[in-house]
Amino acid sequence: MAAKTAGQTDSIESVFKLSSDWGLIQAVNKGLVTKTNQSVTKNGVTVTVKEILFDEAQLTVGYVEHVAADRKQEPLFRPVIWNGEEMHSANFSDAVQIDDQTTAHFLTVSNMGKFPDQFEMKLREVRVPEADSSDLWELAIPVKKVTKETTVLKPMMTKSSGDTTYTIKEIAITPSSTAVKFELKHPKYAEEFRYHPAMKLEDETGMIYEDKGLSFGKYKPPTEEGYSNEHVFMFSPFQTAPKSIKIGFVHDRLLFEYEAKPERYEAVVEHKPTAEKPIVLKRSKSGQVKINDIRYGKDKTEIRFQTEGPDPYRISLWLKADGEEWFALKKVVDPKTYTFVAEFPALPSNAKLTIISTEIHEPNYVPELEMTIPVKS
Repeated sequence: MAAKTAGQTDSIESVFKLSSDWGLIQAVNKGLVTKTNQSVTKNGVTVTVKEILFDEAQLTVGYVEHVAADRKQEPLFRPVIWNGEEMHSANFSDAVQIDDQTTAHFLTVSNMGKFPDQFEMKLREVRVPEADSSDLWELAIPVKKVTKETTVLKPMMTKSSGDTTYTIKEIAITPSSTAVKFELKHPKYAEEFRYHPAMKLEDETGMIYEDKGLSFGKYKPPTEEGYSNEHVFMFSPFQTAPKSIKIGFVHDRLLFEYEAKPERYEAVVEHKPTAEKPIVLKRSKSGQVKINDIRYGKDKTEIRFQTEGPDPYRISLWLKADGEEWFALKKVVDPKTYTFVAEFPALPSNAKLTIISTEIHEPNYVPELEMTIPVKS
């Protein structure tokens, strides 16, 4: 694949549209993203900030990293966001390879009052301790929070079960995501690193929204009663304004893969799948995966599929051909029907393919911790 120069990346309409994050793509389509083109070049590496999304739920920076042809990519640094008072490492990050020398990156930090409504954001390079820290780069970019189509709820609802208590303190509903700030109280033994909260989000119709991840809050030392800390869960955005929000919750011990013993399901591709005649992976607990289409292109092979089950987003997909296996991240095509696409290396249309999925351990949400929160229009 030929390498692009830093200037050639200017032809990218929207770097956020390269992301697998449905909410970022919706924010671009709604005109809620600030476009910028600030660059810095150090030691043969050019970093160009292309787009910024800043709303009540999150601050996301989309940038392109271009490495000169005579240099190797050296992932020795991680950018951090500085708001004038403290540094914030990305809670969530993603990357998409554009070509051999160029990569698009997406850094997200949950907001929920963490940042002022308007400030000069500084994106700084921080290297690992053993690397040369001289000649580091920094970009200063003014940002202003977008408030269009934003609803903020402060329900202060509390649920308890056994020795776990959590309080929903604030919910931010934006076009890019839904953020849920909560306080979790638990005894000291549950601070073991394998204990982890899990949350599920639905609207009044039963539509399930993707869990984008957990942003841990500042650590507070325990009292005699145990721990009490604030965290933020991020979810994909609502398709329409909900009348109510249903939250499932559990704080439990995570299972390692050998403990969970995930089952592997395979389906040999013996015909071209369609919506009327899909290739079906029948998982025992997590529901079906329906392969509706396989598209063979010059630079990639696309697999389009739908999922069913208790958590339609908890899905992993592999493709096997000629003794090789590839894994690909899913990208949402239609959240209403839980339709996704996964992109794999280009393969000939006569290749003998096997599609693989595993059944991943599902959290056991505690009924006593479930709550329904009304949304006032």
